[in-house]
Amino acid sequence: MKILILTFVLMLLVAGCTQGQTQKPAEKTGEKMEEKKPEEKKDVMTKKEKPDFWIDSPLEGDKLSPGDVTVSLGVKNFKIGTPETANKENEGHFHLFLDNGTYMPCASTTCTVNVGAGEHTIKVTVQNNDHSDYAGTQAKTVTFTVSETASFDILFPKENGAAKPGTVKVELMPKNFKVVAPSTTNNAGEGHFHLFLDNGAYIQCASTECNVQGVTPGSHTIKVEIHNNDHSIYGAIKTVRFVAN
Repeated sequence: MKILILTFVLMLLVAGCTQGQTQKPAEKTGEKMEEKKPEEKKDVMTKKEKPDFWIDSPLEGDKLSPGDVTVSLGVKNFKIGTPETANKENEGHFHLFLDNGTYMPCASTTCTVNVGAGEHTIKVTVQNNDHSDYAGTQAKTVTFTVSETASFDILFPKENGAAKPGTVKVELMPKNFKVVAPSTTNNAGEGHFHLFLDNGAYIQCASTECNVQGVTPGSHTIKVEIHNNDHSIYGAIKTVRFVAN
């Protein structure tokens, strides 16, 4: 009988141990789940891009007329500043060099350079407000040609010469200048004439022979001007005095 009782107790003990192994351990009261910490963002310092620029005009190989040439510049990451003031990042002005001569300061994106006939090179550099070189920028250059100054001679009527009243045929000889019909596009070395009888209204002429009508007997003047294709004044102006009889 004692053996049966011992056997029964052992069976209960084994069963209890097995049941305990399959049960999940109880969670502790008030225990919090560990929170995931967000990844720390690293501070990234953003640097401004270096200034850059380009020459819009004149273009490489352009043929221009003598006189003032407008240099037009395009800019990127750059603000035009005031020379002789404190330096600031991405701010400054330009220096222009005509044929490697003395620089011309330019605090604008349009700068004017006076040029004569021949081949010319303009170099442009970026400067700080205090005129020192702006580090990290590259100079730009452009080469172009300026034609000889356009001019002409008045072959007829001669100075203090004579002509018949009515219609006077004015004969002209262009120099460094091609006579073409007016248009909206100007080209170096070409254009047409405007003639004025006694400072009256102009007579347009796209030829080397120009008729001036309404010439009465007596003394007169004819003024001749060269004009660009768009009728703006080109340059040379000459006047002749004559007598109609």
